[in-house]
Amino acid sequence: MDDRTNQRPHGGSPPRRRVLLWMASVVVATVVATGIVLDVNGSDEDSDERGQSASPSAAPAPGSGTGLPVVGGFDARSGWRTPVDPDTRASGDPGFPQVAFAPRSQAVVYLDKDGAVRAVRPGDGRELWAWAPSGLSDYTFNAAVAVVDTSGGDYAVVLSRQESVSVTDGSRKVLTFVDVAPVARPEGSTPLTRRFALGDVDWTMVATPDGVMLGRTGRYGGLSPAVLINPATGVQTPVEPRSTACSQGTCEASTVLPTARGVLTAWQQSSGCDQYGYGTGPTCASGWEVGTSWSSASVAPYGLPVGVPLGVTSQYLVAAWQASTLHLTDYPRVDNTQNTVFAVHDLATGAVVAQITCRSPEGMPMSPGSAQPSTRTSPSGRYLVSGQTVFDLQTRTGRCLTGDGTTRRGIDVWSVDDHGIVYGTIRRDRIPYGALPVLLPEDARGPEQTARFDLARDQVELLPAGTLVPLALAADGSGVFRTGSELGTYPKAPE
Repeated sequence: MDDRTNQRPHGGSPPRRRVLLWMASVVVATVVATGIVLDVNGSDEDSDERGQSASPSAAPAPGSGTGLPVVGGFDARSGWRTPVDPDTRASGDPGFPQVAFAPRSQAVVYLDKDGAVRAVRPGDGRELWAWAPSGLSDYTFNAAVAVVDTSGGDYAVVLSRQESVSVTDGSRKVLTFVDVAPVARPEGSTPLTRRFALGDVDWTMVATPDGVMLGRTGRYGGLSPAVLINPATGVQTPVEPRSTACSQGTCEASTVLPTARGVLTAWQQSSGCDQYGYGTGPTCASGWEVGTSWSSASVAPYGLPVGVPLGVTSQYLVAAWQASTLHLTDYPRVDNTQNTVFAVHDLATGAVVAQITCRSPEGMPMSPGSAQPSTRTSPSGRYLVSGQTVFDLQTRTGRCLTGDGTTRRGIDVWSVDDHGIVYGTIRRDRIPYGALPVLLPEDARGPEQTARFDLARDQVELLPAGTLVPLALAADGSGVFRTGSELGTYPKAPE
């Protein structure tokens, strides 16, 4: 008998659904990915077998969401909004907000308050489809949504952790599930979904535009063990870290991110170097490898042996380069003690497309993949933002948006449009470099201070208190907005 029939939370009242977290650890260790067998159910004959429950209730009608205080340039008189669960990530955890944007299908995919996954059209919120994975309700401990683009189209990927209570002996265990479904489909149609039942393990999902990887949270910014899942085919591939570029001493390595060119492995030298900052030997180097395509050793700037891969898009990898670290177990930090070179590398070859040198008084810790949540391009692909940087890939130039400790505060970027207008928030939490701020419905500190930066004019505009900036932008200029308790999408304002 299936013991998932009685799902309920620990203790008395049910907890709110929470966004699943992933975060790097300070401690360095070797990650060895072992063969992991996942129970995959791809049947479309039974709604339970597909991980799909009863049809979800109706969503708000298109055009029913005026009123969110969005930044100028978007038409606040139209658009769409809907209640969503609060963002309950702990401060400083990158995690996944419960909304994702599908660039190929031009759709907003989100988890609603009742446990349904919905896709709506940007701008007016017209619903394209709705899907209710089994057990995804208020009794789910954690839930996260991402969009992955494959050769077979883009897919919505939902990771959830649900408690099951055995009907035979009352024993409890937490089960982890991954549900996937194609984003592009006829409006109102029932999706052919696929469910991966991972069993009684605490798994974390790492998603990029080109892949989804699952595993236990390891150390040095990776997963241990880890498996790569193809949402379109259901193929599961155990992955192991590579550290062939470590030429001296020994290196610890971990799998970090799936990319269009293979799995990104980060490594750090752990012997044969100055491990404790005593000046007794060469700096402990660190870097990465992209599948079997190339490694950071072939592109490292002269005199900068410490390389940290921060995030990827389908075509680029953003990395930070420094001259040294104080201690082997320290996070590299963006601070005022040394320069940090941020470089955009071609994901296929490793060639540097653009780079800038920044400093910051805020001492922001960096780890492999820490800026993945904020690494993205404009709809046309000309501009790229990541952490507190923005690049014009056409002119091969960039700009630091770090603070100076006096008159200018750092801007954590969220999105960038095709005119080089960057949207973000003024940094106020001590969170890892590139992480997204936590969005709370009620915060004693008041709402996030948002900002807009014009790259062409090199001008920062601090926005009025409570103004919302887009976390994603569609090709037609529509924006996707999120507060602690609401999701909205608004079209570009008429010229």
